[in-house]
Amino acid sequence: MTNAENETLLRRRSRLAIVWQVSLGVAVVGVVLAYGATYQVSEGYSAVVTRFGEPVRVVQQAGLHAKWPWPIETAHAIDMRNRFFNTPYTATFTRDRRNVVLLSYVVWSVEDPLLFFQALGTLDAAEQKLDGMVTAGKNFHFGRYDLTAVV
Repeated sequence: MTNAENETLLRRRSRLAIVWQVSLGVAVVGVVLAYGATYQVSEGYSAVVTRFGEPVRVVQQAGLHAKWPWPIETAHAIDMRNRFFNTPYTATFTRDRRNVVLLSYVVWSVEDPLLFFQALGTLDAAEQKLDGMVTAGKNFHFGRYDLTAVV
């Protein structure tokens, strides 16, 4: 092979390498954009899509859905299944000032995902609020009865 043939071969290989690198870069950018512009709603979940922090729509059908990429829209998954919340042991007083230690549980679920997202936002916030409500309810109701009426 002559020098001219070697140079021609090197130019072809370098052009092919450049085309390959550009194609690979475009493919990677395309995959990243596709990933950022889609979200999946699992069975038993809903999604509240927010645009710049404001709720835009609620999606309740399971499957793959489209949205604008991250800085514009964000999808927040909300579990719609029945949830079990167990309160810690708490001491409360009866009407005759006797101490009773109680453990209680609550089964709850989200009925309206948009209202839930606007009012609480996360499941942790909901369980904190629920803990306060259950404790207040226990104190109120057990405070109305004597220990002998409860046991």
